[in-house]
Amino acid sequence: TLNPHPTLIPAIESGWVESVHCFGTELGMENYIAARPDVFFTGRDGSLRSNRQLCQLAGQYAVDLFIGATLQVDGDGHSSTVTRGRLAGFGGAPNMGHDPRGRRHATPAWLDMR
Repeated sequence: TLNPHPTLIPAIESGWVESVHCFGTELGMENYIAARPDVFFTGRDGSLRSNRQLCQLAGQYAVDLFIGATLQVDGDGHSSTVTRGRLAGFGGAPNMGHDPRGRRHATPAWLDMR
């Protein structure tokens, strides 16, 4: 689940990527998306069809799997996903605009955020 970036084209054309379910779109990719309904979910008019809610859910799950698999989790079970002024809770993927503000436990790093 990702946006249809032009950098995906070689992977799609080589057959390495078989299907892309997008949570959004990229300007300038409209013609390529319309020409590849076998890869992208499109409508009859060739325009991209997305399901942001399900893609966000899959993305959050993937981020949590990566963070957990690489042991980027503190002793209280929080991910270390941090950007300036934001310490995301579990399930946080700031690059996908997600910041649940929910915590399992209060930690000094969380309480010190300004």
